[in-house]
Amino acid sequence: MANRVENLINDLARPANKIARFIGTEANGDLTESTIVQEVEGQLLKGEFLRSARIINTR
Repeated sequence: MANRVENLINDLARPANKIARFIGTEANGDLTESTIVQEVEGQLLKGEFLRSARIINTR
C-alpha cells in the first residue's frame, strides 16, 4: 500500500518538477531549452499541467 501511495505522489509531482526546472533554467538566463515537453514518460500531460506547459511554450 505504501508503495502505491508513493508512486501516486511521484506521478503527480513529476510534471510539476519538470515545469519548475524549466522555469528555473530560464530565470537563470539559460535559454537553450526552447520548449517544455507536453508528455512525461509516454503519458500526455492533462489539466493544469498541460495548460502550464502550453503557456510556457508560447513565450
